[in-house]
Amino acid sequence: MEKRRFLKNTKLKKHISVSNIINKEKKSINPLITIITPVKNDVSNIKKTIKSVLRQNYKKFEYIIVDGASTDGTLEVIKNVIKNNKKKIKCVSAKDKNLWQAINRGIKLSSGDIIGIINYNDVYYKNALNIDKKYFNNFSLVFLFGSVKKKKNY
Repeated sequence: MEKRRFLKNTKLKKHISVSNIINKEKKSINPLITIITPVKNDVSNIKKTIKSVLRQNYKKFEYIIVDGASTDGTLEVIKNVIKNNKKKIKCVSAKDKNLWQAINRGIKLSSGDIIGIINYNDVYYKNALNIDKKYFNNFSLVFLFGSVKKKKNY
């Protein structure tokens, strides 16, 4: 198995999505994309994040949710969404020391050529993975940071 690179010490601000952090050395026209969502105690937002991943136009992806032993019902929401969807979603729940431990746990479980991180309170537009795939196919990228559009909640 090839080594994957990961930027471990990058600090993320709330509401910023990191899209497609890692690209393995081998290029593929239709790569398997792994999406990882680290989450802990966010029962109010996790469902919209999961739904935004599941509605992607690009269908060759796996989705891994890493729950940090939530106590507010988040894990139950995740299990319910998994049960009601045909797409394969992996979910692991264990106590984490920090966000990076959760992300690294997800990376170890991944089998994708490209690995993306979407935080528990963010959403993807429908075509996000298709756009990311095109960038990786057309340019020699190791890292891609997606643009963010923040909507005001009234």
